Amino acid sequence: MVTGFIHGLFHLPLILLTTVYENIGSRWIVAPMVVVVITGGGVLYAWLRDHSGSVWPTNLAHVTVNILFGVGASVTIAASPVALEYVAGEGGFATAAAVWLIAGALLLAKPQWRGPVRAAARLPAIGCRSTRRVCGMSFSVDQILAVLTAAQDRLAAAVQPLSPEQLTRPAYPSEWSIAQVMSHLGSSTEIFGLYTQAGLAGEPIPGRDRISEIWDVWNAKTPDRQAADSISTAVAFRERIGALGPEERSAFRLGLFGMDLDLAGLLMLRLSEQVVHGWDVHVALDPTATLFPDGVVLMMDGLGQVARLGKPTDEAQLIAVTTEGPDRRLLLSVGPDGASLTDAGEGDIKATLRLPAEAFIRLLFGRLDPDHTPPVQTEGVDLDLLRQTFPGF
Repeated sequence: MVTGFIHGLFHLPLILLTTVYENIGSRWIVAPMVVVVITGGGVLYAWLRDHSGSVWPTNLAHVTVNILFGVGASVTIAASPVALEYVAGEGGFATAAAVWLIAGALLLAKPQWRGPVRAAARLPAIGCRSTRRVCGMSFSVDQILAVLTAAQDRLAAAVQPLSPEQLTRPAYPSEWSIAQVMSHLGSSTEIFGLYTQAGLAGEPIPGRDRISEIWDVWNAKTPDRQAADSISTAVAFRERIGALGPEERSAFRLGLFGMDLDLAGLLMLRLSEQVVHGWDVHVALDPTATLFPDGVVLMMDGLGQVARLGKPTDEAQLIAVTTEGPDRRLLLSVGPDGASLTDAGEGDIKATLRLPAEAFIRLLFGRLDPDHTPPVQTEGVDLDLLRQTFPGF
């Protein structure tokens, strides 16, 4: 709406100072009404930009609107041109009502339109230098850190009230307890602290022996210490990242898992693990739990590298995937050569899968068993086969 409002203000000099645009009726009525209409139209333009990933549908829509108003004015014979302008012109009251009905429906139908993190869901790709697009969309360190903090705090609030006995209850992977999931998150956060130091110092990442030592220490902790130490380790990690200056953040480079990561890329890996394993705990306490919504938005455009971990299947299949919250159109390929995920292109794909974005992420991470599958729409897709293709890790 802000962009639409600015777009509306851009028209004011043409209306108030010239006679080339909206020159019928009182300027003091027409001018503010044009701004109201164009502000509402900005919502539609934003919707087109968000869903298409391109500015061209927005441009075409704007040109189409101008043409329609021009043609309508040229073929309409009105007894009172001023009355027609006030009712159905570009600044007409009926026009404003129709535009804002559409704008209101779009705003209410899509929660991801509300919030600074979600609005950033289509920034340019960075993070992984060798395969930039596969590594997903780019977010600033501060954006990722804010979502990571919220996800960690959410998990801490759920775990801190639990007794030692409750911490030993099974988490989502039934072979792990809640405390063991917390231990895994804590040890991983500690290891990522070492990765951070390596990236800042330009040094190699720690070897397997050092990582095994960390795992052994965490495995030896009692369940209550595993939970408490995991929470405090998470706080210490994000405080360390938050204290880094602009030059340190800019200079950060790390070779990890075959990728060339900047600091934002490293934090995205940490966030993904936090969101997924956080769900492992949340769903053990609440069977209706879903992935942390803000984390889903950040993770959604970097799923290509996750999909590549899928197991080969006997037969090749292309599946058109449509997600909601955030809305994406993707092409999932499975077959003897493994799996891949790309943006949907043109073409008639017979197999289709429509589901919430958080459920699609859980599918790729091996967490979409029948008991935790929301309503989905499928055509020519075997969900059980996809579950076998993506068993999780």
